[in-house]
Amino acid sequence: MLRASLIVLLVLAAACSQSSVPPTPTPTAETTIGAIVVGGDESSDLGSRAALIPSGSRTFKPGHRGVDALADMVARSDVLAVVDERAVAGELLEGATPRLEEQVPVARLLSAPIVVAVAPRSPIVDAAGLKKKLTEDASSLRFAGAEIGAIEHLVAALLVKDAENGAGALVFAAYGSAGDAANGVASGQSDVLVARYVDVKAMLVAGTLRALAITSETRVPAIDLPTLREAKIDVTLTDWSLLVAPASITAAHLAALRSLVDRRRATAQWSDAVRTKGWIDDATTQAMTTFLGTQLSRITSLYAELGLRR
Repeated sequence: MLRASLIVLLVLAAACSQSSVPPTPTPTAETTIGAIVVGGDESSDLGSRAALIPSGSRTFKPGHRGVDALADMVARSDVLAVVDERAVAGELLEGATPRLEEQVPVARLLSAPIVVAVAPRSPIVDAAGLKKKLTEDASSLRFAGAEIGAIEHLVAALLVKDAENGAGALVFAAYGSAGDAANGVASGQSDVLVARYVDVKAMLVAGTLRALAITSETRVPAIDLPTLREAKIDVTLTDWSLLVAPASITAAHLAALRSLVDRRRATAQWSDAVRTKGWIDDATTQAMTTFLGTQLSRITSLYAELGLRR
């Protein structure tokens, strides 16, 4: 009888013990990254694109064209970075470190289209007219953009090259910001503006500037503008962005991060942002090393032609 009672008590104790243990949480399909450091200002378009990737915290390190974000990532644990092509300029033109190609590209995020625009009363009617003018005398046009070596400078150089000139024929004025460059063109100081569409959208809508075309491969649904390709101008450079991890990342962690990006791209939040912001959804987790290598080679070559290499 005593033995039977002891058995009953042991069974009851085991049951109570099991009921007091909290259930193991079921892994959610949406995990987050511990922290992301963005190579731009909080109000920048790059910051808006980075916000689509879930993270525990987000900080902003625009110094040295975003290379400071890479430095912050390397110095900390469980941190990723989001940078754009400006990080290449910071590396090649300012000698900033760490180098982007020494990190691991996790995913290509959304890209921002670049617009080519003129003042409303400019004699340049369309993109074909721009090419004709550049073919006749490239040095007669003064391009305007924010920074030397940045995406707008590269697009301007490619436009000059497409018109059968050397990149060295480009006349380019760096105003320090897209807004100042836009005002420079609107006031007649410069002839042609190259900028991220989102940075000058308000001036285009207000009629202060007149857009000629955008630089994407195909038309962007949210932007009612033709592409340069439609005018037989083979220039398709856009402002790409990358989610980057330090070189120490494990293969398993890298695979999990890429899976996260793929899942995020399938959400309504992502597609809504693409539509409302006018971004280009060329995000991918495939062939990332090849993509980065191609971009570095292309930019390095253009810098050499422009005489910008250190």
